[in-house]
Amino acid sequence: NGLPLPVYAVVATRGAAHNQVFEVECSIPKLSLTQLGSGASRRAAEQVAATEALASAQLALSSAPSKRRKTRSKDKAEPPPQAKLSFETSHQ
Repeated sequence: NGLPLPVYAVVATRGAAHNQVFEVECSIPKLSLTQLGSGASRRAAEQVAATEALASAQLALSSAPSKRRKTRSKDKAEPPPQAKLSFETSHQ
């Protein structure tokens, strides 16, 4: 929808080398949005942060005023007739 890709940054790494936890920040500058995610790998942490950022972005975009204007139509068109389905069963 015209937004640039999010920017990821590792903000913290904790734990022993074999048992690390990564904290990653996912930001969408155009929406002034930043979310944190953590996981056992950098990729997992990025995915958590991206999921949170996507949810926040969708919420922000859905609550923003729409740029489209609704126009009134003088003629109210009737909706197309519903297709009727019929099933025939044969008894043998």
